[in-house]
Amino acid sequence: MEPLMVAEVLDKSGRVHSRLRLEQFPVRIGRAYHNDIILDDEFVSPEHARIELDSSGQPVIVDLDSDNGTYVLPKLERIMRHPLSGETLLRLGHTLIRLRSADYQVPPARRDSLGLNRATRWLTQGVGAAIAYGMALSLIILEHHQSSPEALGPEQILLATLSMALAIPLWAGLWALASRSFAHHAYFVPHLAIASAAVAALFVLDTLGQYYAFAFSAGISADVIFEGVTVLVVASALYGHLRFATLLTPRGVGTTALVSALVLVGMIYFSDYVDATDFNDDLPYPGELKPPAFAFGKPKSPARFVEDAKAILRTLDAGQWD
Repeated sequence: MEPLMVAEVLDKSGRVHSRLRLEQFPVRIGRAYHNDIILDDEFVSPEHARIELDSSGQPVIVDLDSDNGTYVLPKLERIMRHPLSGETLLRLGHTLIRLRSADYQVPPARRDSLGLNRATRWLTQGVGAAIAYGMALSLIILEHHQSSPEALGPEQILLATLSMALAIPLWAGLWALASRSFAHHAYFVPHLAIASAAVAALFVLDTLGQYYAFAFSAGISADVIFEGVTVLVVASALYGHLRFATLLTPRGVGTTALVSALVLVGMIYFSDYVDATDFNDDLPYPGELKPPAFAFGKPKSPARFVEDAKAILRTLDAGQWD
């Protein structure tokens, strides 16, 4: 009885591209269409090699005087005839082929946690995405209403929120395209929910940071805390996007998301630093104006404010301002 073997065709990164059961010998390998294993590789000859059984019934590979040869890895030894075992790795042209016996034990299936947790099921529902999207838009409208020095009409508010209302679905659509390409499913609804939740979280954190800075006159510490929490929010959003868009392990996704968030947020705040410090001629105004009831720190008296202003003027007049 002829042995049953499986030929694995690998891509350049070593991942299995296809598997073919070898039930009858000889097995012809090449680029021509009459072969048993057809390789779409311009460096492979039309009739490149053949797998046959020797006198003892063991499989061997025979090179058919191919133009670029047949090699055994990892030594990259060019061969004309070579016995095959369950771990033989061959190179034909730029294609890798590995021969395994039929009783080869494949590793157990990886645990897919994507559909097993409650948060994932919530993200895949349209109701969850609608709630998150509506919350994000509501917070944007509220922020524009509170930050404007004059009363805004409905048309002005809608116009101010239109860009973000379009940007969130566009961002989700781009991730859906990536998911369709790499995970074979668009997952637009989860991506919309993740993007909306991230925008809502950033608006809430920004508002809390402003009130914290005003209440305790702590602009620097508020910026530091906000930057750190922003990294966590961005990393969480990227983690969610990547979990639906790639087949990476959770650890790989987490590392990628955290590093990407650190780089992205760092670049944004470095740009803000360049615009707001010694590289900018504009006078900085770091204060936050909020209702006086939220000021928990000891306020500066008018007399002290006037004294500080006079001290600044004297420094400017003396030309000692650095």
